[in-house]
Amino acid sequence: MNCIETGHAGPPYLRINGENFYLEPSVAGRERDLSEVMRFRLARAAGLKTILFVCTGNAIRSQIAEGIVNSVFNGRWAAFSGGTMPLDIHKDVIKVMKELDIDLSAKHAKHVDLFRDCAFDKVVILCSDAGRRCPDFPGAMSKDHMNFEDPLFSDVLAGGILFGNKWRIRSMRDEIRKAVIAYLREFRE
Repeated sequence: MNCIETGHAGPPYLRINGENFYLEPSVAGRERDLSEVMRFRLARAAGLKTILFVCTGNAIRSQIAEGIVNSVFNGRWAAFSGGTMPLDIHKDVIKVMKELDIDLSAKHAKHVDLFRDCAFDKVVILCSDAGRRCPDFPGAMSKDHMNFEDPLFSDVLAGGILFGNKWRIRSMRDEIRKAVIAYLREFRE
């Protein structure tokens, strides 16, 4: 049985399939990161396939992909996301995902190194920049690329700045949704 052990010397731990996972004391904001690692371990213990989406900022593309997989493939796949240079999640990402009844308002950007010791079934790089900076995941069964332009960066290159324009992010969301669903449907058991 999985449970949090108490009444013993040392930090509390969660036992999953006979393995102890120690719950470190809260360290200035690390509790959210630890909950992501625990979510990964619980998904593996439940027999779910796992996938990590990586982009540079973990602010748009990888957050969209994670939300879509966790919504569409709930009970079969558990998705996670990280960035090589994490930024705050863009406010319009939260708005356009809400249109699909996917709530990202409690999500936060994470550095990809958080997942270095996690053995994912799939790691998917969503931009060329993250592919150059992404660490190796030796336990990953496969590492693939799906290149999606950063909608904010492409707008800056065009000489403008994206001020509340959700149409580029919405368009990217729809592209990512189509590509990720097709990608994971190839891996049915």
